[in-house]
This record gives sequence, C-alpha cells and structure tokens, in this order.
Amino acid sequence: MTGPQWQGQQGPYGPPPHGQPYGPPPPYGQPPYGYPPKKSNAGLIVALVAGSVLLVGGAVAAVMLLSVSPPSAPPPPRAPAVQGTPPGSDAVPPQDREAARGHAEKYVAAINAGDAAAATELSCGQTKPGMVYDYGVEWGPATLVPEPGKVGGVNVVFNLEFAAGHPSSIDVVRERAGGPWCVR
Repeated sequence: MTGPQWQGQQGPYGPPPHGQPYGPPPPYGQPPYGYPPKKSNAGLIVALVAGSVLLVGGAVAAVMLLSVSPPSAPPPPRAPAVQGTPPGSDAVPPQDREAARGHAEKYVAAINAGDAAAATELSCGQTKPGMVYDYGVEWGPATLVPEPGKVGGVNVVFNLEFAAGHPSSIDVVRERAGGPWCVR
C-alpha cells in the first residue's frame, strides 16, 4: 500500500473523512462507536437501598425492644395454705401456741393498718416487713384463720385469707428455745 496507512475501520468508500473516524455519530443516549457501553449501576443502587432499609429497620427494632418497659409483673404466686397438723402430734405446748397466735394477730393488725415499721419489728431480724406484708397491703385486709395450719418443734404456721381471695401463710417461730416469737 502506498501513501498514508490508515489504522482504523474503513467504510466501503475508503477512509472516513477527518473528524469522523468511525462514521456518523450514534443516536442520542448511545455511547460513541468503539467505546464499551456504560455499565448499569442499578444492581448496586438496589443493594445499597435494601441494605440501608434493613439497617434502619434493625436499629428501630433494637431501640423499641430496649426502650419498652417489661409488662407489669404477674401477681406473685399464692402461698399454699398449710394443712393442719393432727391434734397431739405437735411439739409446741398449747400456751406457746397461744403466744404464737398473739404474735401472728399483731402482725396481721400491722398488715391491715399498713404499718410497715410494726410489721418489721415483729419479723425475725428483718430490715423490711416481709413479702406477706407486701401482699397484704396490695390484696386488702387479712384475716387469720382460727386454727394453726401446722405446728412443729419451734414454729407455728398460720394461714391467712386476704379480701381479694388470695390465701397465704405466715411462719411464726422461736429462733432460740424460750426466746421471743417472730414472723419469718
């Protein structure tokens, strides 16, 4: 070949004129001939949007779970009423049983009066009046069941009935022989 050597595509009529090495310009929105088409970023955009939605949704869920206070606690389990001990099988003499009953009656009076200090004083070395006191304040006036539920060596268990219908019991004990009675 003589003359300048053309290194490009030639059309059927020879080399393209100067300024248009590859023929007429492409239609609007199309890349020029000879360049690879632009890659679409649609997949990347969809993935970023989906990831952002998941991240924001997870953050919102975490905030909601951590900021919601737990539901109000269900009422405490009912203390089972203690069944009576057959007569003659207890080791607490009748006069001590009556002293224990007197102590239990004072404790029940403290519950009904809402007197935490008196209930604490009647409790065995406690700094608080006790769980039965807390229930009694919430469930209404308490009534001491006439007969002790259980009598044993150094303790007498008395059953209680609350106005709300919840049964409970208190354990009136002597922490040492001949010592004072207290509610445990």
